[in-house]
Amino acid sequence: MTFSYDADCSLRRLVTVWRGDVTADDALRHIAHRAVADTLGFAQLIDATDSRVAFAPAEADRIARAMKTHAHKGPLGPTAFVVSCDCDFGMYRLFGAMADNAYSVNVFRSRRAALEWLGWKNEEETSKLKGLTHSHPLGTP
Repeated sequence: MTFSYDADCSLRRLVTVWRGDVTADDALRHIAHRAVADTLGFAQLIDATDSRVAFAPAEADRIARAMKTHAHKGPLGPTAFVVSCDCDFGMYRLFGAMADNAYSVNVFRSRRAALEWLGWKNEEETSKLKGLTHSHPLGTP
């Protein structure tokens, strides 16, 4: 699995793209990268349309617990997942439920609906992100 993201530090926004099979360890590495980059408080759009969930519900709970740990250190920005597969839709919904009130998560089939939920005006805004650009294959942060 690889992931890449563009961040706009002034607007505190992140657009992330996941590709390939996403394991729990991959998701935890993504969280670790964001913690190092100090972007966990940013609102995030995750385009997961070219990826597939490769973890079980128990592992979703492990990811949610990691986010809850970070929430104790400071507020987390909301995350909108955009998916193309029913199974992924259900797993990310489950993850959002496991996150409780520590972390606001929603899942969408359309990018437009995700942008609206995040309160972002339009697609053009997200294509003008500036600041940090990261691309990570599997590995350490």
